[in-house]
Amino acid sequence: MRTPRRTPSAPAEAPSPPPVRGRRAHAGPPADEGPLSAADPAGAGAPRLRGPSGPRTVRAKIICLLMVPVVSLLALWGYATVTTAQDVARLRQVQRADAAVRAPVAEALTALQAERAAAVRRASDTAAVGDAELTRLARRTDRAVARLRLGEDRTVADGQALPRAAAERLDAFVTAAERLRPLRAEVREGRAGWARTYERYTDAIAGAFGVGGALTGVQDAELGAHARVLLEFSRAGEALAQEDAILAAARLHGSLAGDRLRLFTGAVELRRTLAASATPDLPEAARTA
Repeated sequence: MRTPRRTPSAPAEAPSPPPVRGRRAHAGPPADEGPLSAADPAGAGAPRLRGPSGPRTVRAKIICLLMVPVVSLLALWGYATVTTAQDVARLRQVQRADAAVRAPVAEALTALQAERAAAVRRASDTAAVGDAELTRLARRTDRAVARLRLGEDRTVADGQALPRAAAERLDAFVTAAERLRPLRAEVREGRAGWARTYERYTDAIAGAFGVGGALTGVQDAELGAHARVLLEFSRAGEALAQEDAILAAARLHGSLAGDRLRLFTGAVELRRTLAASATPDLPEAARTA
């Protein structure tokens, strides 16, 4: 016997979803609300992005700790290198100045002092010094002065990295020494007095000390102080040479009076003043001597 057919009943309707609160219900999908609101810029559930921070590994931390002393050490090394190079350059400049200028000037100064003493004696008494002696001393002076010349209008100071004052004073000294040649002829012929002879030679010699004074500016503070002391003692030696020349002429003349006495006492006082000002700056052993 067949089972009677049954008409299936209509399916039960699904329960309608509850109305959404906070906005009006409408057909279709919800509208796109755009970017996140300002109240929650990072989003409630979104992970927060972390900005750059310090090193995280041990190696990075060690490198960061070592960077500061390494950079400081490199800076100190650079400063020491530059300072040492400057000191070496300054020392080489001083050595060049001594070899090229100061030593030849000192040689010419010594030659001029010896020639002055002989010329003053010859001017005081024509029989005191012979022509051969005058010629020998004059040639010695000319050779010493010629070593300071480079061509007609240049000197050895022009080829060195020296102050301009040193080159100018050296040129003036060489020129004054070269202009003594007419005076030599007058001394030989007995036409030059002792006072003018002494004055002309002394003026030429003074130019050599001007060169030495300009060269003291090449040294640094410590070496410059020693150079100043040496220059003052050199001037004191020149004052002593003046005393010797005046006394030698006075002995031939038979008296030390008038201009001779004035020049002699002036040279004595100059020598004493220079020695007194330079002696306190000497080392103890040299000061005692």
